[in-house]
Amino acid sequence: MAKSRPRRRASTFDILHPDLDECVNPNAAGKVLVRVREDRIGPIAALYAPLEKAMQALLAGYSKEELKVLIDFAERSGGLLLARVSELNDSK
Repeated sequence: MAKSRPRRRASTFDILHPDLDECVNPNAAGKVLVRVREDRIGPIAALYAPLEKAMQALLAGYSKEELKVLIDFAERSGGLLLARVSELNDSK
């Protein structure tokens, strides 16, 4: 699990993103993970609650087999997108 960085004086990141916390990424030197601060997740979750409710209602209209197809599509297309991003990053 990523270790939280010790709190320091406010950076530009802190000012622009007060609901987020930077964490050292143990799997990639020099990179950080960004996550929602535990003490700030409630208000953010409340913003997404109507979307969650609507998505649950939408998904309830699909059979298990249809949901399997949707999941397969999402996973495979997401893989294609990540592969393309990687190609673009490697070409720089």
